[in-house]
Amino acid sequence: MTALIQSLVVWLGERYDEGATSEPLQRFWITRENKWRAARWATEAEIIVDEDGRLEPLADSIEQLVEHVTPTAKELGCAEELARVQDILKAGPSYLRQRKLYEETGDFRKVVESLVAEFRQGVST
Repeated sequence: MTALIQSLVVWLGERYDEGATSEPLQRFWITRENKWRAARWATEAEIIVDEDGRLEPLADSIEQLVEHVTPTAKELGCAEELARVQDILKAGPSYLRQRKLYEETGDFRKVVESLVAEFRQGVST
């Protein structure tokens, strides 16, 4: 996530220095609604992407963002770390894997064992 944030800040800064601007959504409620959707459904959320209320999966928006900032990440030397964002999107966040494992096994011990295994393997999603 740090690689994404760092690359995004530099990428946006470069766009700003070039004179590019983006048109912010005019309605504050859209931003608030998208924050709520992301908090509620994480990467499975559908977010509002324009004034007409068009929806797009948050995961798709994140993938597009990663594509945009990948050249910047390469310049910053964090492209490998940035690529892990897509791993998170593919594997899903940890809480989803935990819920799925519990649904399959009905055993919280299995969930904890999987968390320990992920920690030992360096899985950070």
